[in-house]
Amino acid sequence: MQCPGTRHVVFYLCYSHIHKAKVHCVILDPQEVVVFFCIMSSMESGVGTTTLVPLEARIARYDEYFDPRLSTTVYKKTNTDKQSKHLKRLNQKKPVLVIRRVIDDRGRYTGTEIDIRSQELCEVLMEIHQGVEGLELSRSSPVCDTKLLFLSFNELKERLELERSKGTPNAPLISEIEVALYFILEEHKTTFADLQSLTRHESITFDLLWTLFRHGILVFNRHEFTEQDHILQVTRFDIVQTAEGIFAAIYCHVITDDGEHFGISEQELLIPSFTGERKIQSLSVFPLSLHSNERDIRKFVATRGRKFASLQCQTYGEISGMAACVVNDKDIRKCRASGRVMIDPGAFRMFQPNSSLNLPVSTPLKRAELEEEQYMICTPVIMGFCFRTKQWGGFALDRLRDVSWSLEPFNRLVLDNRHKELIHALVEQHASRASNFDDFVEGKGKGLVGLLAGPPGCGKTLTAEAAAEVTKRPLYCISAGELGSSPEHVDDGLTQILELAQRWKAVVLLDEADVFLSQRGQTDVERNALVSIFLRQLEYYQGIIFLTTNLVSQCDAAFESRIHFTVHYPLLSHVSRRQIWKTFIDKTLDTNQSLIGEAEIDALARETLNGRQIKNTVGTSLSLSLHSNTPLSVEHIRTVLDSMQEWNKAREHHNTSYLASEHKSDLRVAVPAGIRLESAVHYIAHISIVILAYLFLFKSA
Repeated sequence: MQCPGTRHVVFYLCYSHIHKAKVHCVILDPQEVVVFFCIMSSMESGVGTTTLVPLEARIARYDEYFDPRLSTTVYKKTNTDKQSKHLKRLNQKKPVLVIRRVIDDRGRYTGTEIDIRSQELCEVLMEIHQGVEGLELSRSSPVCDTKLLFLSFNELKERLELERSKGTPNAPLISEIEVALYFILEEHKTTFADLQSLTRHESITFDLLWTLFRHGILVFNRHEFTEQDHILQVTRFDIVQTAEGIFAAIYCHVITDDGEHFGISEQELLIPSFTGERKIQSLSVFPLSLHSNERDIRKFVATRGRKFASLQCQTYGEISGMAACVVNDKDIRKCRASGRVMIDPGAFRMFQPNSSLNLPVSTPLKRAELEEEQYMICTPVIMGFCFRTKQWGGFALDRLRDVSWSLEPFNRLVLDNRHKELIHALVEQHASRASNFDDFVEGKGKGLVGLLAGPPGCGKTLTAEAAAEVTKRPLYCISAGELGSSPEHVDDGLTQILELAQRWKAVVLLDEADVFLSQRGQTDVERNALVSIFLRQLEYYQGIIFLTTNLVSQCDAAFESRIHFTVHYPLLSHVSRRQIWKTFIDKTLDTNQSLIGEAEIDALARETLNGRQIKNTVGTSLSLSLHSNTPLSVEHIRTVLDSMQEWNKAREHHNTSYLASEHKSDLRVAVPAGIRLESAVHYIAHISIVILAYLFLFKSA
């Protein structure tokens, strides 16, 4: 049937008492769509008649604007001059949808709102968009926008087919759904056409991004900092403008642990504005259903989600790879983290309250009662502290592994067996005891304080490392210089470090603690304050702490009652040096061959070097041998030792010394006057490869 004088796409929906509804289409003009209901009714005479009722008649359209003369909002039928302060006076009989074009006081169109006048249609839309935040369909006068209706199109079609298939169809609801579908097709005909063209090429434009991110769908994101696959569930979409420009903001649900609760948080993902078309899979976030490897990703992230849900509140592990590191207590930057970490969301939130990595939980959940899809949206980023860099950050759950504990540090510790047994026993007993033995004042005297005294490179640091390994505890290393110089900074720093160490049951190593241990005098008020602060902190600390010093004779007498054991490390003997040389040379066999025999090791042990100098020498020599692709030999080690001796000779004659060759081209390395030998060794270790490369180039020339 064709309506004379019309140039439209015409849908005829026929109802009869004996036939199901059918749709017939005659295409006359693809630019417009008009839908008509053909309602078949049976007359008393038995003669059937057909009445055409256009769907457009079930839609009321108005302009809403503020009239300054009346000082109120008025409504005018779109494309007419008829207006009223009361919308109901302008309504035709029983519209399904009331379309309001909102005009501001300057006469500019600002958006369209749709009043849903059908209770049944409103209930259908609420079922489709269950859980959508900010939905106004539950108001006494239900309202939605045109985009929400567009995103309901497929579900409305499915509901229409369901209603038609029933034995007793709900004719009024079917009619109202048809009205909604008609409006969507008419309002978004350009959108449908553009999407059809774009999806053929798997592309999208910025202004149509909203069509991809419907509430409830799962989206794929490659985490910006940790470089992990991340799945989230969309809650809403918006366009936002910041100081950096215009962005599409996709707000999503993610399951996380904020240190207080485990459950659902909201996370914002941004797509910068762009011109032209973009491949959908090139976007920083896109629907998971459009990913080429969707099935495998679903399986992988669900398994990872179970791992996340099973994590304890404090988990000690090892990490390696990219992370989100906190800088300046707030900003986040991408960094590489390696070594041992403590995963502790509670401590992270406590000590980094302003970090954007904190995602507060809005809906608590039980870890053991998650559904499969909820495991998939668990965060891949875990908050904690890296002991190597002493930085807070978000680390990759994909790369978290259990700690590989080792007794090697304790075995290679060059120390009298009596002292080793003493340290082992005290540390292990303190770590395992549940003693009520205390000071007369509650909270005092429950710690274990050890003083390790001796020259540099004799094994003081290794002792603390060995103690942590043998008791399977974290090791928190800190030097006195990192705490600052003012009493206030030192007090705050020590309080935080010791609080964390006690929370994590860590072994603390305070290296170069001379400034805190030195005798108090009558004149240096600030130094006296530092010593007093440190004494107070030690009294109330209940964990294990090692202090290292090179100046035993200058320790304040008050420390004698605070220290539980002291180990003095003498200068290394020939036997000790030989053992250290052999230990480090044997370790190089993991990466390279060695031509160094027992006789050569005996000869090397005659050099009066400390343990750290030996370690640095072997490490530098190994780099040299790998560079020349030859086995490690005593010649490599002698080359490094010769360069160290030249530097030491120059240091003896100059306050500011230089290492220089006797040739026309000089390679000079300045070292500040008065530098300690220990620091000089570190300095040489860093520059030795450059020096050796220069020497080899000269010999080749």
